[in-house]
Amino acid sequence: MACCEPKKDMHSVSNNGIDEESALLPRAFLNGRARDGLDPNDMKDDESNWQKILFEVFLSRDENISKYGLRDGYGEVELAKYNALPEKSKAQIRAAFLASQTQENVTAQMKYEKGNVDCCATNRAQGYWNFRAFYDCAFVCSTFMDDFAWTRKEGLMCKWIPIAVPAGYALLGIGVLKHWYPQPVYAIQGLFVAVLLYFYAKWLIHMICYKGWRTYWSDVTVERTFPGSVRYFSIDYWSMVCGVLLWLIFDSTGGWKVLWVLATSTAPQLVYATHCTFASTEKNLPLAIGYFVSAVAWVLLWLPSQSKWLVGAKLGSSYKGRGTFAKINPNIYFMYVSIMAVGVPLLIEFGAFLFMEQKWWAFAIMPAVCYFTVRHIGFATLVMMGIATLTAHSGRSAYDPYHICLGDGWSGMWHAMTGGD
Repeated sequence: MACCEPKKDMHSVSNNGIDEESALLPRAFLNGRARDGLDPNDMKDDESNWQKILFEVFLSRDENISKYGLRDGYGEVELAKYNALPEKSKAQIRAAFLASQTQENVTAQMKYEKGNVDCCATNRAQGYWNFRAFYDCAFVCSTFMDDFAWTRKEGLMCKWIPIAVPAGYALLGIGVLKHWYPQPVYAIQGLFVAVLLYFYAKWLIHMICYKGWRTYWSDVTVERTFPGSVRYFSIDYWSMVCGVLLWLIFDSTGGWKVLWVLATSTAPQLVYATHCTFASTEKNLPLAIGYFVSAVAWVLLWLPSQSKWLVGAKLGSSYKGRGTFAKINPNIYFMYVSIMAVGVPLLIEFGAFLFMEQKWWAFAIMPAVCYFTVRHIGFATLVMMGIATLTAHSGRSAYDPYHICLGDGWSGMWHAMTGGD
C-alpha cells in the first residue's frame, strides 16, 4: 500500500497538515485501508468501535476544526459533523486520515527518539522497552507537565469528579463493611474475580483456537494507530505481573503452596496477592523496598509511551480514544479489560486495609489512592503492598478470617522435605 503513496503527500501528512493534494492518493491505497474498517464513508454514527473513535479523534485536530468549521463540546467532534460536510471536504479529510494510519506513518509518529533498549526485531522500529525516563530528568518533568496540560484541556476533572468521588467512597464503604460483614464483601469481590476469569477464558480460546499466540508479542507491543494505546496498557499490565511475582517468590504468604495461582490470569492473581500481603504478620524490609522501587521503575518505563500519547493529544481532543484504541486486537484488549476490571476488587481491598490501619482517616486518604489506581494501577498496588509489608504486625491475622491465604513461603517447602529439621 505505502509504495503507491506519493512522497510529498506522506511528508505533508507526517507534519499533520491537510491539503487538497492528499485527496489525490491512489484508489488502490484507499481501498487497501478500507479493508481494515478504517474508511470513514463506511462508518455508522451509532457504532462505537475503535475505528470510529479513531476517526473522531482525527476530526478533533485543531487544524481540522479551524479549516472545516468543526466544533463540539470539549473540542470533540462526532462523525455526524463529518457526514454533514460537502463531498470535496469529506474526500480531503478521508484521504488525509487514511494516509495518517498507514503503518509507515504510524511508526514514524510513535517511534522513540532516545532510550531504546530493544533487541527484538519486532520492536526495533518503534521501540518498546525504553529507559529514557531513568536518566533524563528534563524529559520526565516535561512529560508530567504535558500530562497535566492534557488533563486540563480535556476537562477530565469536570467530567469525572462527579462520578469518581461517589464511586470511590462507595468502594471504601464496602471495604469498611468487610471488618464486620466479611461474607457479602467477599462475595462482591468474588463476582468481579469471576468476571476477570471469564475474560481470561475468552482470551485462552483466542490464543488456542484462533492461534492468537502467533501474533501475541507484536499485538501487545507494536502501535498500529496514531495515537496508539498498545504500549502504555501493556506496560501497566507487566507491572501487575511484577507485583504478583515479587509476592509469590519473596513474601511469607507466597511460596510453593500457592503456585496454583499461576493457572489463573494476572488480575485475579493480584487480588489474591494483595489480600494475603495485607493479612501477613511478618515485616520484610527488603521486600518492601523492592515493592517501592518497582512502583517507581514501572512508572518510568511507562512514561515514554505516555509521552507519545501526549504528542498525539496535542493535535486535538483525544481522551475518548484512551481505552477504545486498546480494542484493536484480542491480545491487547485482554490486558486492557484486566487492568480496568481489577480496579474494583482492589479498591475494596485497599479501603478495607486503610480502615484497619487508619480507621476514619481512611476517608481522607482514599481519594488519592483512587486517583493513582486509575492512572497507574501497578504503581498504586505496588506502593500499597510495600506499605503493608513494611508495617506488618500480629493483628493483621484477623484480616483473613476464612484462611484463604494458604502460602507459608518457600521455607515451608524445605521443612516439608526435611521433616521439619
